[in-house]
Amino acid sequence: MTTPNWVEIRKGLGKPFTPDKIKRFAGAEIKQGANAGKCLWFPYVDARDVFDRLDEVVGPENWSDASSIVDATTKAVACTLSLFGVSKTDVGYPNAAADAGNAQMEPLKAAYSDAVKRAAVRWGVGRHLYDMTPIMLPRGQRPKSAAAAANGDEGASPPAQPAQPRAQPSPPKAGPQAQTHAEPDDPKPVSPEREQLLDEATEALRKLSELRGTSGAKILAECRKERLIESVSFNDLPDVDLATVRDWAQTEMGSSEAEQRLVKAEATKPAGAVPAHAGEVSV
Repeated sequence: MTTPNWVEIRKGLGKPFTPDKIKRFAGAEIKQGANAGKCLWFPYVDARDVFDRLDEVVGPENWSDASSIVDATTKAVACTLSLFGVSKTDVGYPNAAADAGNAQMEPLKAAYSDAVKRAAVRWGVGRHLYDMTPIMLPRGQRPKSAAAAANGDEGASPPAQPAQPRAQPSPPKAGPQAQTHAEPDDPKPVSPEREQLLDEATEALRKLSELRGTSGAKILAECRKERLIESVSFNDLPDVDLATVRDWAQTEMGSSEAEQRLVKAEATKPAGAVPAHAGEVSV
């Protein structure tokens, strides 16, 4: 077996994907507030591109994957991705909870694709996608091109308009602020205070998803489960709820980091050492 150079492997696996490989999927439509009727578009790559990256960096003979169903009801699938005998595992889900019982939607295929990509993220593949800003567009519009989507450029062609004279709005400026908060169709501008809250909550959720090695959509689903938000997008939430989401994510980050430190500390203890927290049970 080839002796792996892990420094070079990490560098190769973590190399950002080129714009032509990056696609966008639409989250749930925002139902209330100034951005009602709009959707956030999140970046992703196909599982085939992940496989190509693994072949390119370590060679097809030096990696393998194994999958299994971990929840027959939700069709959750676990994937273990092994490189040179070292394995990392994560769990994937169908594209939507409603797809789990619909054979035509191929829920297991979607869950496997999600699982293998999430396992690959643990190896560094595609982590840069979590740093990319979602694009907000009105319903019926899509990012114009792969390059525009990858660069965070809204660049969408509007749907066909009725043949009648009308003033055309000025095109939105490129950049995250224009994508998320300063579109000309908004009925009212976003205050600087709310914009800061949105940025802080978004950044806290992004860091938490990166720390856990999971997708932003799964983190938002946990927010909903905790009854902190009511929809996939939190752009329409009152300021007080945005602050709650931000504080929750920061607290969860602290807990996750503490757990990781404890695991590392226990792993480095010499054999036979008495645990520092004898009598406590870690979960």
